[in-house]
Amino acid sequence: MVPPGLPPDDTLVTWSGPMSPSNPRNFSTATKWYACILVSWSTFLANAATNMIAPALGLMSVTYKELYTMWIRGSLIGSYIFAFTFAPLIFGPMSEIMGRKPVLIIGTVVFFVACLLSGFVTAVWQLMLLRFLSALGASAPMSIGGAVLTDMFAPDERGRAMTLFALAPQLAPSLGPIMGGWIAQEAKEWRWIFFTAAICGFTAAAPMFFVRETYTPAILARRAKKLRKETGNTQLTTIFERRQETKKQIITRGVVRPLVLFTCEPIVQLLTLYVSLIYGIIHLMVATFPAVFGTIYAEYPGWASMHFITITIGTIVGGFLGGYLVEKHYHNLSLNNRGIAKPEFKFYCMLYTVWIPPFGLMVYGLITYYGIHWIFADIGIVIFCVGISIAVVAIQSYMVDCYSLLAGSALTATIVVRSICGTGATIGSEDLLLHAGMLWSNVILSAACIFIGVPAAYAVYFWGASMRQKSRHATHKR
Repeated sequence: MVPPGLPPDDTLVTWSGPMSPSNPRNFSTATKWYACILVSWSTFLANAATNMIAPALGLMSVTYKELYTMWIRGSLIGSYIFAFTFAPLIFGPMSEIMGRKPVLIIGTVVFFVACLLSGFVTAVWQLMLLRFLSALGASAPMSIGGAVLTDMFAPDERGRAMTLFALAPQLAPSLGPIMGGWIAQEAKEWRWIFFTAAICGFTAAAPMFFVRETYTPAILARRAKKLRKETGNTQLTTIFERRQETKKQIITRGVVRPLVLFTCEPIVQLLTLYVSLIYGIIHLMVATFPAVFGTIYAEYPGWASMHFITITIGTIVGGFLGGYLVEKHYHNLSLNNRGIAKPEFKFYCMLYTVWIPPFGLMVYGLITYYGIHWIFADIGIVIFCVGISIAVVAIQSYMVDCYSLLAGSALTATIVVRSICGTGATIGSEDLLLHAGMLWSNVILSAACIFIGVPAAYAVYFWGASMRQKSRHATHKR
């Protein structure tokens, strides 16, 4: 079947018909949801493993005396986050060359093996290396999961699948450390944290072998290869093969374009700087939760880890609230502008919600400094997470509108830079608390949110249109 709008071509290999069973959009409901659940579960594990060892660092220090050094302790968490820097640069192009399924299998198997071996390490450097490798593998489904769902589900049926996929990383940051905290408290053996992660990893890796390929160019390429072999007609090719894009060009597009956008686009630079700041702060907070609640409130690892739930609550509430505010202001401002919509209208809520994260940080800092009941510290964390979640929704919505076809590259640039900042934050987190204290460390971070976030928000809203018009890469210039 020749795609609509193209002349008949006997050498063009495409779907056999509109209802071709090979077309991912025509997969059975069970096949689609099997893949969706597996990808979402793998993404959950990737995020859960980030801080799962945070509550057990004290217990691990008994085995490895080097962990009494703060920056080494932070590096155990930071080595995992650092791997996220490379994920979108590697797995996006890799999935276009190999197809989605091989990338998913490789990623989940690497995660499983690395977690399993982590339970047998005899040196800290081995654990850091395996943490990096496990994160690199785990980030494969996280990087291409959205593309897998887009391959299978039509826009009008994609809502529930995307909701499940988006919910996984929202729940993971709290459930992973909670698991680690209770294992550390009850089992008194930190290695079982990695063994448990390996068991969970196996439940993702083994079923992944039975997922069907969803990448259309890869499916059609195999079909064309089979037909060429059967018929002997070497002219049979797919429309994707005729583009003659080399592997080098695919890799260059996936790696170079995000770097170009980050270095040349003021909008991307401003928003990436702010996202990286708040991402670094959240990782700093997460890395120090066990120490803060274990020291100030004298809580055991299991109970101290329960405070990670506040991050999930704040993130989910902020996500829904951010979506509502973005759409509400976009609709109302477009009507007031004679029906002419501008991307900046999606950013309007940032003019007042940008003040929420520093307020939440100050509440958290003051409460913990004076040792007031932990529930108020949790409220401060929730407020902060609501604010940053609204910011992420607004920023992503704005970037997608601004750069349209290049939105993936713009968001990739943000992911790369924020992962580097998150790594640095976890490594230096305890040093900051030790030297500045709970109060002044949060005052410094709140001031950074104000002095970076507020100018960025107001500059993008009021001068974003001007920056877009001068841009070489923005696709929305009105």
